Amino acid sequence: MRTRVFIIAVAVLFCAVNAFAGETALTSDGYGHMYPKWSLDGNWIVYSRGDSTGYEQIYKISASGGPEIALTSDSFGHGYPSWSPDGNWIVYLKRDATTYAQVYKVPSGGGSEVQLTSSVTWVGDMKQYPEWSPDGNWIVFTNVDATEYRQIYKVSSTIGPEQALTTDLYNHGGQWGQHFTPDSQFIYYSKLDSSGYTHIYKVPVGGGQK
Repeated sequence: MRTRVFIIAVAVLFCAVNAFAGETALTSDGYGHMYPKWSLDGNWIVYSRGDSTGYEQIYKISASGGPEIALTSDSFGHGYPSWSPDGNWIVYLKRDATTYAQVYKVPSGGGSEVQLTSSVTWVGDMKQYPEWSPDGNWIVFTNVDATEYRQIYKVSSTIGPEQALTTDLYNHGGQWGQHFTPDSQFIYYSKLDSSGYTHIYKVPVGGGQK
């Protein structure tokens, strides 16, 4: 009897889990959608999407569903969006008229883009994965620079010079990730170092000992 009760209980639990585990489609048009990021207030999702421009643009949609809202619409590719801590801005990469990927931001409610980086110092220049610091002051990203390796960079969220925080001959961050600590004092990341394995490192946001 106990075995039968246990089996029935497991079956009921299985059905309950599956009843609440269904997917909910928020988009359903004929374009690719990538790199979704939830706003900190939980109300919006930002992402990049192909559209009738023929380029990837930055879009947002309500977390409960609804119309997709385009935040960019020019003839350049946009990707890797990320929210500012106050939810008022979205930072992303745009391969613009320089033919290089640059860091841009746009008001989350719509408006004019603001260019934050402009370096074209090396033919392989390739910025990726911008992320805002919790205090709102900095944006971290990776950049394949003159070292020919992917390095950790930062730029002021209000525009300013790009600053390399790593410079050695190993790959840092990128698809492996680089993020701020909650107090915005350090950036932690993965690095493929001399051991031949990826390990976790951190560097002060102001620069210094890794």
